[in-house]
Amino acid sequence: MVINRTRRDELQLHRTTSAGKNIIAVTADSELDTLKFVKRSNETNGVEFIQYFDYNGPNSDKPENPAPKFRLATPPTHFHCLATEEFQVIQGSIGVDVDGKEIILTKGKSFVVQPLVKHTFWAVGEENVEVKLKITFPTDQKIGFFDDTFFENFYGTMRDTKNNPNPIGLMYKLLENDVYLAEIPLSISKLLQHMLRLVAPIMGFKVHHEEYTTNYNVIQ
Repeated sequence: MVINRTRRDELQLHRTTSAGKNIIAVTADSELDTLKFVKRSNETNGVEFIQYFDYNGPNSDKPENPAPKFRLATPPTHFHCLATEEFQVIQGSIGVDVDGKEIILTKGKSFVVQPLVKHTFWAVGEENVEVKLKITFPTDQKIGFFDDTFFENFYGTMRDTKNNPNPIGLMYKLLENDVYLAEIPLSISKLLQHMLRLVAPIMGFKVHHEEYTTNYNVIQ
């Protein structure tokens, strides 16, 4: 019964169309926190892509606001097996948690996160924040693998589910895009990934949705 209900919810979800847009909202609560695609992976044969996160303040820990690290736009602590991420602060400040150590990056500062390093980042302070994120791979990757298409589909799903995605569908998207949650051992995640590849499509879950994916025809 749970499986049937899960599949029905996934298939009946009304997905708003954001494919083709260079700027998309990252939460259902505010269109002010946005993601801007600057260089897409299909322009570099999957070697790298560049995007900007814009967080519109205030981001401080006030009674009426969530603590910065717990904002809906803040990704859970995670790591990648292949991808290297470089964060560069264009405006404002961000907090970065790297293997449990928190640091603050201010305007003009940058930081590189290597593969297998657990991390997350969030906006801090009272002013608006702009962060350039560059993701690179050691070799060419297929289009649709932890690139702009992942962020289109991840944040599209977060918006349309009102920040309450189905955990099976969400985990399927994450694991198929080199995104591993920090609290789950890698060996368990790999086993779960194998299982989801077999089961998730049967249940109606997808990694990419045409409504969200600009290069949908390229990855099919």
